[in-house]
Amino acid sequence: MVSILIGDSSDRGSRHPSPASALLWSRIAVLEELQHKLHDMEKHLVALVEIHQDAYPKTCTKQ
Repeated sequence: MVSILIGDSSDRGSRHPSPASALLWSRIAVLEELQHKLHDMEKHLVALVEIHQDAYPKTCTKQ
């Protein structure tokens, strides 16, 4: 089963990626895109927290 997904060992000289390898790289690209989006969201959330703290400084401090 694994040899079917990753290709036959006699096929290693071929320059064509195996279907499993292509799928893996596709998934990695999607994950990298999501990571960038999450980083952007984090920056926006930090900015919102800072705005909130500036607007309501007494409610944001621990007592």
